[in-house]
Amino acid sequence: MVDDFGARRLLADFHPFPYASRILELELERTEREGHVGYVDVERLLTRLVDQPPYESQEVAATQLSLLGEAIQAEVVKRIDRAGAARPLPELLTAFAKYCVSERVTCITLNYDDFMDRALFNARGKTTVARWFPDGGYGFFCRQARDCIGGDLIADMNLDLPMLLLKLHGSVNWKPRRGYSRPYSVDAIVHLEDWTDQGQMSSAERRAVELHLEPQSLIVPPVLTKAPSMDHLALRVVWAQAYEALRAATRVVFVGYGMPKTDMAVHTLLQESMHSLYGPGADTDSGIEVVNLAPRPHEQDLVTEAYRGVLPGLSKRSFRFDGAIAWVEDLVRENVVQP
Repeated sequence: MVDDFGARRLLADFHPFPYASRILELELERTEREGHVGYVDVERLLTRLVDQPPYESQEVAATQLSLLGEAIQAEVVKRIDRAGAARPLPELLTAFAKYCVSERVTCITLNYDDFMDRALFNARGKTTVARWFPDGGYGFFCRQARDCIGGDLIADMNLDLPMLLLKLHGSVNWKPRRGYSRPYSVDAIVHLEDWTDQGQMSSAERRAVELHLEPQSLIVPPVLTKAPSMDHLALRVVWAQAYEALRAATRVVFVGYGMPKTDMAVHTLLQESMHSLYGPGADTDSGIEVVNLAPRPHEQDLVTEAYRGVLPGLSKRSFRFDGAIAWVEDLVRENVVQP
């Protein structure tokens, strides 16, 4: 959360906007006092830009601070895109994706990146028919962005997908169409990425497609108050699907999630949908597993405390602290999954 995010460059870019510049300067001063010169705490900064204090002009917030917030959010997405382009997908992630497709495992994530999406798209299940596609695989009918300039406009949503990838906070490849107002309706969102056949578009086709799209991806930015960003109807559909999947689940595995105290929406989702797995009389040892990387005893205590605060009754046997990589290695070995 605390990193460069182009703060110094943005400070120069926003010099014509004195109010926004001052907010950014104050954040840089604060992080410098905390020992991070030239860095910003992106969660704290974006929360300040979104939450309008009573003394602030609505006009200023709607123009200068909105522009700065969009610029910071774009830097977050760029960071994710650069990480994805830097190296191929790990073989272990590919094997895990193949397991999820084969066993029809519903995956619920708060990540924006499309690493898992790519792995699922390339994975094949036990039969050649079973394959995950982004068009319906996100839990709602998300058309290809290329359809904005043509294509099969009467395509139907594939209802026979092997599994769903439910991205509760949106995705870097979800783009709103231009002309739609916030909060975005379900049909306003299309997907654009290079790992499907959309990556074969010519540069002219790509420019034509992007003319029809908003520059910002549909993501819930890293802010402490997420409620205003959750009003988009596409996200509500995804959350509803997640609720139903958790309510029907007989086994839920949390992989690498820290259960932060500030994410009250997730807490409510888990408590209300998973009560049969953690409530009175439930066998939490078989129904819930928490996988986290916490080698030191005090780190393990923090993870245990965070989870028991939301899902009371979890025993020590519900926790595994050797990390996601070791857990996936065991999973694919036990199920004889090859990359």
